[in-house]
Amino acid sequence: MTLLLSLMNPLERFNRLVGWIGSYLSILALALMVLIILLQVFRRYVMNNALPWPDEAARFFDVVAHRSHGTCWNDRVLVIEHLR
Repeated sequence: MTLLLSLMNPLERFNRLVGWIGSYLSILALALMVLIILLQVFRRYVMNNALPWPDEAARFFDVVAHRSHGTCWNDRVLVIEHLR
């Protein structure tokens, strides 16, 4: 039992680190997605010259945001949620 309790502290720190990284990666991906979509709207409707890559880039950042946000905390336990 003592061995298990001694292993728990490093695992809790690792879980906190993974949750922190996942949260900030999700925020960054969503912010980049919004900026890319706004750039595409501006280029398409204001400048009348659409870029070819923003749709795929926004879709990529959407997937990254949802996959990185799949890590969440549930009563001191890291839970990995998978898309169905």
